[in-house]
Amino acid sequence: MTERLEHYKLQPANRGMLPERVIIFRNGVPEGQFDLVLTKELPQIQEAFKRVYGSEPKPQLTICICNRRHHARFYPTDNNATNNGNTRPGTVIDKGVGDVYRFDFYLQARE
Repeated sequence: MTERLEHYKLQPANRGMLPERVIIFRNGVPEGQFDLVLTKELPQIQEAFKRVYGSEPKPQLTICICNRRHHARFYPTDNNATNNGNTRPGTVIDKGVGDVYRFDFYLQARE
């Protein structure tokens, strides 16, 4: 994380500025290990922010855990179907199927 932030800062287009927001897409984390991301990885990320940002305001952080394999099946409603009967790519399902304690959603990526 420290290396990536320093690299970002050195890019001419960023004029020596650090990002105000950091979004991390984390792939390959089994559902049973989601808490490890919060207990092990998050403190390391926050420590990197302290080292690089020093006394400057730290960036807003979003960690998005992406999983491709699941057993949920979705069926299109109205005109939201492709020719083969699937939901259209880009369809977001965020109500009625997610975890009660997490902000989660399903995104139909492709046919």
